[in-house]
Amino acid sequence: MKKRASHAQKKIAVWLKKQYAGRAKIEISNRKRTEHNRADDWPELVGCGGIKSSLLAFGVDQFDSTDNSERASLSLDKYISRYYQVMLISNFVGLSGVVYVQERFGWKLGFGISIILLFFAVLSFFAASPLYVMLKAKKRPFCRFLNKSCIISNAKQDFSLDKNVLEPSRVCTVDQVEELKALIKVAPILSTSFIFYSAISQSSIEVVLVKTMERHLTPNFEIPAGFFTSLPLLFSIIWLALYDHLIIPLASKILGRPVSISIKTRLGIGLLSPSLAMALAAVVESLRRKAAIQEGFADKLLAVVNISASWLLPKFLLSGIGNAFIMIGLAEFFLKELPKSMSSVASVIPTIGVGMGPLLLTFIFSMIDYVTGKGGKDSWVSTNVNKAHFDYFFWLLSILSLINFVYFLICCKAYGPCIGDQDVKDRDEEKAIKH
Repeated sequence: MKKRASHAQKKIAVWLKKQYAGRAKIEISNRKRTEHNRADDWPELVGCGGIKSSLLAFGVDQFDSTDNSERASLSLDKYISRYYQVMLISNFVGLSGVVYVQERFGWKLGFGISIILLFFAVLSFFAASPLYVMLKAKKRPFCRFLNKSCIISNAKQDFSLDKNVLEPSRVCTVDQVEELKALIKVAPILSTSFIFYSAISQSSIEVVLVKTMERHLTPNFEIPAGFFTSLPLLFSIIWLALYDHLIIPLASKILGRPVSISIKTRLGIGLLSPSLAMALAAVVESLRRKAAIQEGFADKLLAVVNISASWLLPKFLLSGIGNAFIMIGLAEFFLKELPKSMSSVASVIPTIGVGMGPLLLTFIFSMIDYVTGKGGKDSWVSTNVNKAHFDYFFWLLSILSLINFVYFLICCKAYGPCIGDQDVKDRDEEKAIKH
C-alpha cells in the first residue's frame, strides 16, 4: 500500500511540475509535514472567512436602517460601489504588485510588506472603534420557522398571565416568518451566480495557456503570465470608475433626464458576459492549439507559439465588466429586496456564489476529464495543452453560461418587479417632473 501511495504522489508531482514548469519547487513531503502545513493554513482561512463575510455587512450597519429617504438610498448605493472598487484595487495590487516583489526580491520581503499592511489595517480599525455603530446580534433560527411559523397552538402553554412568551423557541413572530419567505424568494436569483463564478474562475488554466503564447512588449521585456489573471480586476476597476463618473452622468445630460440601469438589467448583462468571454477564449485557444501542432510543438508542453497573448484581452475585458455588474448588482439586489432588519445577512449572501462557483467548476472539470479521457485518450483537459481540447471546454462553459442566462430570465419573470428598481423609477419620475 505504501508503494502504491508513493507512486500516486510521484504522478501528482510530475503533473504539477509540467503545469508550472519549475516556477516553484514541488516536493513530496511525508504525512506529518503535510498535516502540519494544513494546520498552518487554518488561521488564514478563518481570518479571510471572517473578514470577507463581515466587512460589507459591518459597513451597512453604519447606515440608519429606518431612514427611507432618497439621500439615504443613494448613500448606500455609493457605499456599495466604493466598497467593491476598493476591494478590486486591493486584489489587483496583491496579485500584481506584491507578487512582483515576491518574485523579484524574495518571499520574505513580500510577506513582510503584507504583515506591515495588515498591522496598520488592524491598528486603524481599533483606533476608530469608538466611532462605529455596534448593533446587537439577533438570533435568527430560520429552520424552526417551517415547523412552528407564527401559529400559536396553545396560548396557555406558550404565554404567561402577563402575556410574556414562556418558551421563545416554540414561537416565531410574523417578521421572522416574512424574513424566511424573503430568503426563499431570492434563492433562485442567487443560484444564477454559481455558473457565472464557475466560468470566470479560470486563472490557473489561463496562466498555463498564456505561458505558451507570445508575451513580449519589447525584445527585452516579457509580460509575466500571471499578470494576465489580474487583468479582469483591472478592467473591473476601470469600468466602475467610467460607469459612475462618465457613462451615467453623460447619458443623463444627453437625454435631459436622470438615467439609471435597473438591477435586473445589470445582473442580466453580467450573467451574459461569460458566455461571450468563453466563446472568445475558445476561438483563441483553437487557433493557439492549431498553431502549436503546425509548428511541431504537439509534445512540447510549454513551447511558445507565434500567437500574441493580446488576443485574449477582449475575453478579460468582458470578464471584468461582467464581474463588476454582478458584484454590485447582487449586493444591491439583496440589500434592497430583503427586509432592512436582514441587512447584515443580505450583504453576505452574494459570497455564497463566490464560494460555490469554483467548487462547481472543479466538479465540471473532473467529469470532463473522466468522460473524455476514457480508453487511454487525451482528455479535453489533459496536462498536455497542445493535445488537449481546452477550446471544447471553453465552448461548454459558454453554452452553460448562456443556459444560465435563460434560467435567469425565467427567474426574473417569476420573481416580479424589484423593490429597488421601483424606488429608482419613482425618484427619476419625481426629478423629471421638477425639471
